[in-house]
Amino acid sequence: PHLLRDWLIDAARARWPGREVRVGALDEPPAVPWERAGADGTHYVSFATWTCPINCIEPAVCPHTRGPRHWSLAPAITAWAGRRGAPAPGPFLFACTHRAYGVGMVDVRDVLAADAAIAAAGAGGAPLDVLVGTVSHCHGALSRVVVAPAGG
Repeated sequence: PHLLRDWLIDAARARWPGREVRVGALDEPPAVPWERAGADGTHYVSFATWTCPINCIEPAVCPHTRGPRHWSLAPAITAWAGRRGAPAPGPFLFACTHRAYGVGMVDVRDVLAADAAIAAAGAGGAPLDVLVGTVSHCHGALSRVVVAPAGG
C-alpha cells in the first residue's frame, strides 16, 4: 500500500465530502530500469533490476554493483514530471532517507506541506490532479491524487 498517498486522499475526502477524491494511475511510466503498475493505481519504480540486500541503506557505493550509486529517484522523478508538464501543485515526493543504520525516515513536515498545498489549490473548488510518490534513492511508489471539481 502507498500509505502517505492514502493519508492525503483521506484528508481530502474529509475536507471535501461532496467531491470525488480518488487514486489515479500514471498515464505513462517514468524511464527507469524497472517499473510495474499495481492493481490499485500505484506504479512501482526502481533503478535496480536486481534483488537488493534486505538491509541496504543505499550507500554511496552500491553493494550490488560495487560501484558509485549515481542515481536517486527524487530528482529523477521531479525532472520526469517537469518534462511532462505535470500540473501544480506537486509533485509531492516523500523521500525516505536513512538517519541511522537501519532506520529510514520520511519527514512528516513534507506530508503536512503537501496536504496544505492540496487544500489551498482545491479551496476554490477547482479540480486537482497531483503526482504523489514515496521514494528512496533506488525504489519508489508513485500515483496520482485526483480531486473532482466542486459540484462535479
